[in-house]
Amino acid sequence: MIRTTTARLLLLLLLSGCGENPDRSAVDASDNVSAGTNDTAPAPVASTGLVPCPEVGRRLTQQDCEDLTGVANNARSGVAAFNAPDVMVRDKPVMLELAVGLPQLGSQPAVSDEAAPANETSPADSNVMEDDDANVMEANRPRAHHRALTPRPPERPRPQTPEDIVGELPGKVVSYSPVVGRFMRATLTGAGFTIKPLSPPSQEVFRDSQTVWQWEVTALKSDPHILTLTTVVEGVTQDGTHYPLRSTTRSQSVKIKRTAGQKVWDTIDIIPDRLKAITAVIVALTALATAIIGFRKLFKKTPPQE
Repeated sequence: MIRTTTARLLLLLLLSGCGENPDRSAVDASDNVSAGTNDTAPAPVASTGLVPCPEVGRRLTQQDCEDLTGVANNARSGVAAFNAPDVMVRDKPVMLELAVGLPQLGSQPAVSDEAAPANETSPADSNVMEDDDANVMEANRPRAHHRALTPRPPERPRPQTPEDIVGELPGKVVSYSPVVGRFMRATLTGAGFTIKPLSPPSQEVFRDSQTVWQWEVTALKSDPHILTLTTVVEGVTQDGTHYPLRSTTRSQSVKIKRTAGQKVWDTIDIIPDRLKAITAVIVALTALATAIIGFRKLFKKTPPQE
């Protein structure tokens, strides 16, 4: 009996052990598979290298290159105007102003009273319509009175254009269409002028307004000279660096005149130079005459001796 009981207990332990092993092995296998999957999955690597950017001709990050390329492709034709001085007085400074903006969208027409729907009726009309004995002329009078009292919507002011801005300054208004982007840089150059910028070279161009650049220009000589305006669309990277992308150049010839006083002083200034030239000619002629006389004395024959 004792042996039989012991054998039964051993059999039960073996059966219970065999029933638990498949589950444990399955759990262990699933753990190993999941662990192996996590170990072999490649971790994402952040791209920190530089790539060639054809738009600016240098190596940048991929994000900066895509941003600059997008800015260059989105640049479009804008509106601009500046006051070109036809004639400038030498040594007298003038202000040259450039206004740049985006093309203004057409303004929506104001809604008039006559455009009201035909089915719209006033309270007075409804009362008249309920009365079967009312006259048609009497029905129209209250409605006309109601329309007369309705205030007209205010008209929208016309948006200001670059020509309006620079037209307040002396000179001829010259309009043209440069390539415009969000960030612009404008420079004014010209030989024979002193040019002093009065505004930052790089500015932001907004959609509903005009961006203005100003310079103080002084002519130094009386000869005609050329002023050159250059506008450049700039792209800005994440570190704040500005890169030129698209440019537009406009040149304007300017005549320079002198005042009466300047003409007198120019004549006085020329006299010393002319006197120096005349003196140099006299000295040269004197030296030449002296040399000729010396040569004649040298080659003069001596009289024969007795």
